Amino acid sequence: MKTETIHAVEMVRQIRDKHATLYWTDKAAYLKQMQEAANKMKALLSKQRAHGS
Repeated sequence: MKTETIHAVEMVRQIRDKHATLYWTDKAAYLKQMQEAANKMKALLSKQRAHGS
């Protein structure tokens, strides 16, 4: 469980850094990107739990 948390935190930081400029220029587009990333992360974590990784 701890490694899943570490991977999730690292993933969030990478996404945040990738879209930092978008945050300052177009917040609606930034929030849309964050929502898509959150959905991908949820799918990834649920897939890992289903396979017992």
